[in-house]
Amino acid sequence: MKSTEFSGSKVLILGFGKEGMATFEFLREKYRDMRIGIADKKLLKDHSKAAQLLLQEQNVELYFGDEHLRHFEEYDIVIKSPGITRRIPEIEKAIQNGIQFTSATNIFFSEAKGEIIGVTGSKGKSTTATLIFRILKKAGKNVELVGNVGKPALEFLKTDSENKIYIFELSSYQLEDLEIPPKIGVITSFFPEHLDYHGSEEAYFAAKMGICANMKSDDILVYNAKFEKIRKFVEKLSCRVLPTNDGKSSLIQDGNLIHNSENILRISDVRILGTHNLENILLCIAVAKLFDVENSVIQAAVKEFKGLEHRLEFIGEFRKIRFFDDAISTTPESAIAAISAFGNDLGTLILGGYDRGLKFSELTKEILARKVPNVILMPDTGKRIADEIKNSVRDFSPNITWSDTLSDAVQKAYEVTPSGKVCVLSPASPSYNQFKNFEEKGRMFREDVVRFGAN
Repeated sequence: MKSTEFSGSKVLILGFGKEGMATFEFLREKYRDMRIGIADKKLLKDHSKAAQLLLQEQNVELYFGDEHLRHFEEYDIVIKSPGITRRIPEIEKAIQNGIQFTSATNIFFSEAKGEIIGVTGSKGKSTTATLIFRILKKAGKNVELVGNVGKPALEFLKTDSENKIYIFELSSYQLEDLEIPPKIGVITSFFPEHLDYHGSEEAYFAAKMGICANMKSDDILVYNAKFEKIRKFVEKLSCRVLPTNDGKSSLIQDGNLIHNSENILRISDVRILGTHNLENILLCIAVAKLFDVENSVIQAAVKEFKGLEHRLEFIGEFRKIRFFDDAISTTPESAIAAISAFGNDLGTLILGGYDRGLKFSELTKEILARKVPNVILMPDTGKRIADEIKNSVRDFSPNITWSDTLSDAVQKAYEVTPSGKVCVLSPASPSYNQFKNFEEKGRMFREDVVRFGAN
């Protein structure tokens, strides 16, 4: 939806975090006299100082707290933040009554003159998007990192040009109503997540595939062929498809990452852990080759890349125990990847968090198969994980320790982790039961590890 379509309309911004603030500034700069409303579940006093300052002396109507969903009928267009589901009854009713809903993502895709590379996946999208950005930047391209790992998208339109390349990390929330696909799409992985937001696994999958569902014949989709559900979906597409990790043209073999029969990179030069990250790098290589990037540039960028915070991030060695923060792990599949990354070096695994109803049977199989010595379990999912372990035990049973808080879990990790081994926080669950988000959980983990390690 182009911003020219907003002319003469009354616009409500639903959600006033970073993206909502950027949307407000974008609209106010274009339309000084536009009637704009701001609606958010949080009270204004609970927002950031920057948000409060932005709304001072502005011609704007505010709906905060209990009334934030009551005023849709007074507006022509609602620009919804991605974290707010369309399945709220008030939103469903407004849509049925003809109120047009859109997003900052749709505005950006409609307005941007540069080429957009969209990156999504259940896990790995931030790492993949960032590394594609680093490679293209090192290759001298005019490139920007957009989305959750960059600045809000609409801020980039101030310096937009046709020679820009935007690497846009896209969540399922943003893709659910995407109107225009990116020129190049990248899909890293798929497994069930965010089911409380989307309502079902199929709805979540459909949202993820929004990145390529409307692609034309001259658009390009790069995807990890390991995932059968993605493979079957892309068979129906009319765009150009480039599978990676397919065991043929793109694969991990003999200590190398291979693309089109060429050894691009040695695994020994990769600094980020885990087979899943090698698969992510294969995606990055495929995208880089679309822009004719030299192997030496790819190699240099990957060698420099240490990974992102809270993604198997090395905190340090304390009392002869190496600690890793994998707080981004909000699914059983991501915890399985963490176990695989450390192999026999893993001494203690810290699990548990908000219960979204995900299944832990495969995770417990991996714990038992790898003979993880110690498992520390936290609320709320810890109880279900413990039950799965007990019901699956055969010739091996890990030492299970219970902790109500993360600080207690770290203290107990120091007590039970063997010298020379690894302790990793990889919750396999979201953090919302005790923390604002995974970043807060990861920061607290780091602080506790350092604090208790010094005592």
